[in-house]
Order: sequence, then C-alpha cells, then structure tokens
Amino acid sequence: MLVRRGRLEDGAAEGSLSWRHSGFSVHHSIRVDPHDTEGLERLCRYLVHPPIALERLRNDGTRATSTAAAG
Repeated sequence: MLVRRGRLEDGAAEGSLSWRHSGFSVHHSIRVDPHDTEGLERLCRYLVHPPIALERLRNDGTRATSTAAAG
C-alpha cells in the first residue's frame, strides 16, 4: 500500500520484510486481505494481547517489581 501510494520505495519495502533488529525480527508470513474484516480483527486482537496474563502478575506492595506466577 505504501509503495503503491508513493510513500515508500520498492527497495525499502522489500528490506522491511526481513529486517532484523536486536531483540526482535519482523514477522511477515501472516497476511490479511484488506477486505477480510474477520482476519483483520483476529490480527488486531493478537497485536493488543499482553505478553503475560494480568491474572498471573503478583506484587506484594513492598517492592518496585512484580513477578509472574508459574503457569
């Protein structure tokens, strides 16, 4: 979409598909068609899902840190 609209060059778009950064990489194998509203909703729900369930976090109130309970 950004290439089509002239906002991003082809080379930059291709490079971003496998861009590596310290600590993470860009995952690009899951694609959602712009008209697939159910697929887009599933992807958005996944993106906003916290990495740790809030119910597993514990804080005893005496420290500035929290711990996650074992699953």
